[in-house]
Amino acid sequence: DNLEEIIFNPGINLLFNKFTGKPGIVVSTGPSLNKNKHLLKGLEDKAVIVAADASLKILLEMGVKPHLVVALERTLGILKLLNGIKTEDVQDVYFAACPVINPKVYEAFSAPRLIVFRNFDHFKWLGVDRGILDIKLSAGNMAFKVLEALGCNPIILIGQDLAFSRDGYTHASGATLGEKQTFFYDRGTLEVKGNDGKSILTSKVWYNFLKAYEMDIAGYNGTCINSTEGGAYIQGTQVMSFQEAINKYIQESFYPLTHIKKFLGTFTLGEVEKDRLRITKLISITITDVEKIIVLCRQGLEACQKNRDRLDAILNNQYRLEEMHKILPNIE
Repeated sequence: DNLEEIIFNPGINLLFNKFTGKPGIVVSTGPSLNKNKHLLKGLEDKAVIVAADASLKILLEMGVKPHLVVALERTLGILKLLNGIKTEDVQDVYFAACPVINPKVYEAFSAPRLIVFRNFDHFKWLGVDRGILDIKLSAGNMAFKVLEALGCNPIILIGQDLAFSRDGYTHASGATLGEKQTFFYDRGTLEVKGNDGKSILTSKVWYNFLKAYEMDIAGYNGTCINSTEGGAYIQGTQVMSFQEAINKYIQESFYPLTHIKKFLGTFTLGEVEKDRLRITKLISITITDVEKIIVLCRQGLEACQKNRDRLDAILNNQYRLEEMHKILPNIE
């Protein structure tokens, strides 16, 4: 259903390593985002900002446009996160979604597209290079992997709590689905180490996200700063306030949006036509192959049905196994 989106839009591969050594910021929607989101204002030219889908409205309402917003969920719940956003508000915000999302989300969200494949075999099978990332469980994690692919260093996390706040909140103020979402309590809870060194309560859902994050950071060659200023400790990160991280790492302007537009501008209509023809041929061949398989499966089922009594007898040890060899030519 998303083939046209894949064919007619550029991929994340056009941005691979284009921002080597430049700072990147992951904006997630944990309750600690309330503490430091205001510091994002004015950083748009000095860092590549990638927001999880649930964070976008919060940022737009305070006048901050991330360069990319990521999404990976197949459910229509994403619609609630992105619906109602005006086209003019996201003209310069690239929707870096994995095209497993529901097509209705693409239809409803008018931001420019950037295709990001997860490491799934069906994307490899398409034979269309848009860039494959080894994304794990969450949109926040996807944002981290995108910045890693762009070559960003350091990568700074804010709002990546992966835990309940001390007063029981699950999300930042203004979160579309609410600030106290019972879903995360209902899935079970446990205590983990917090960024302040004390124990903090997390959900079993977030705990899986936490472990996935730790695996990714272990394989990341740069520095990951956790400036969430609350939440669960992510092993492998350096804990630092967002203001300190800004003072240390985010000082020089390099105008990410200008460069993103330039690099994605190399995506040509000639490439689109080439990919369209390849996919059209591949789909046609595949449909023919699958139809043949369906016919053969039906023939096999009919043959098994004709020989059912004898097969049942073999399964019930009424016949010796040699009898199977007499039946096999009829089934094969």
